[in-house]
Amino acid sequence: MILEITHLSFNYKNVDIFKDASMQIEKPGVYGLVAPNGSGKTTLLDLIAGFLSQQRGEIRIFGQSNKQLKSLAPKISYVQDNRVLYQYLSAQEHLNMVADLYHVSKERVAQLVKQFALTNFLTRPVSSYSLGQKQRILIAMAMVTDPQLIFLDEPLNGLDPDSVIIIRNVLKQLALEKKTVLVSSHNLDELAKTTDTFFYVKNKQLFSEQIEHFANLSFKTDQPEQMQQFLEDADFQVKRDDGRLVILVASDRIIDLIRKMDQQHLDFSDPKIYVNSLEDQYQRIFD
Repeated sequence: MILEITHLSFNYKNVDIFKDASMQIEKPGVYGLVAPNGSGKTTLLDLIAGFLSQQRGEIRIFGQSNKQLKSLAPKISYVQDNRVLYQYLSAQEHLNMVADLYHVSKERVAQLVKQFALTNFLTRPVSSYSLGQKQRILIAMAMVTDPQLIFLDEPLNGLDPDSVIIIRNVLKQLALEKKTVLVSSHNLDELAKTTDTFFYVKNKQLFSEQIEHFANLSFKTDQPEQMQQFLEDADFQVKRDDGRLVILVASDRIIDLIRKMDQQHLDFSDPKIYVNSLEDQYQRIFD
């Protein structure tokens, strides 16, 4: 088990943030963490990382209590939303500092410089960096020890497009390398590009859900009864809306479904497809 939280309870100033909450991550990959502001996303990451102590419950990482994090330190990294850099040091100096602390080779540092596209500003002081450049340095520093489990708190907030693309590609590469990343983010569209599974905080509990890759397909037809019967026989739920038939269909089945409708000589016109997003799913959960 990579991460296991059982019966977690935590309150702050007599306000319950979590109450008997549980979650598990069993397999490597990139996972999202979403919730409205103030619901406890950052608090959860701080609890897992040992910066806060739960009142009840247990948090285990790779089978060990998170109260024994010193022995797990090289395997785990956490990039907080409010973490700061030394303004008069360069990116190179920041990376070298972490590498020296953990006795990591300069070859590993050079690999990260390339992966995070740091070369153009590598030796300049941090005070001259953009927000996106600073975030790339922070995540690169967290990767120096080649950790197996990474926590990122709002890593894409306010970043330029180049930095977003670089960080997205890093997350995809980490998934290919069988690493585990838990990303707290409000950027739902971007989150959906790197993960199929997300956890959410609701009513002081933790839940997991798969991202739904579905679309609403609607169309007109001169054969509404025959078409509806065909679709229902194929296990689709059919709605009628202003003279159109509407079904919810997996995005990767749309072309095959249209082909079968044509084979059955079922005529249709004016097809419209609306692909459901993670934002739609989020609204259904929290509305």
